[in-house]
Amino acid sequence: MADSEGPRKDSEEELFGKELGLMHKVIVTGRKIGVGKRFWTALADDERFFHDVMEFVNTRLSNIFTIVRRGKTFSELIVLGKYNNVVHLDSLERDGRSLATAKRRTVELISFSYSPTPETVLAAFERKGLKRPDYEDALEFGAQYPDEQRKRTIVFLVSRIIPGTMCCNAVVLHGNDQMRYFDGNCAFNGGLSCKHVFAGVRESR
Repeated sequence: MADSEGPRKDSEEELFGKELGLMHKVIVTGRKIGVGKRFWTALADDERFFHDVMEFVNTRLSNIFTIVRRGKTFSELIVLGKYNNVVHLDSLERDGRSLATAKRRTVELISFSYSPTPETVLAAFERKGLKRPDYEDALEFGAQYPDEQRKRTIVFLVSRIIPGTMCCNAVVLHGNDQMRYFDGNCAFNGGLSCKHVFAGVRESR
């Protein structure tokens, strides 16, 4: 017989226990990277400091996404992306038809306050423990997070710097409230607006 009172809700005591468990994990992780009493005291006593930390975390999380690489063909992913306009598909087909088996990847969008060069972007990836993305990352991101490119232009540097050119091949996702665009082969050598963001990747746990 169904419960007439609806879904069961956790009691305050149960929620408190779960919060204690989560806080213990936070403290253990903090200790691993050298966080000490001074930080925790400031977090507990200083509301402004707590707010600043929260703002930083929220901003960082708004630029981190998890994608599932589903082993689909490039053509299938273009269809799933539901773009209004697609250009330079021929280079995608030339650069790879068989895709990796399904796996999860974390995509982090990196912004700059200036117009970076390819070397600058790749160096920022290395500092953050990120790798250069590939075509499948760009295609899956566009299909799984279609509205992100409406907010800002997203650049995926899908090649190393080409010798003698100081240039990278890039996939670019951009758009606005009405339209979404996919460009499968842009030559990037810097000179983009600081409103552009660059996608780096790492394996998800």
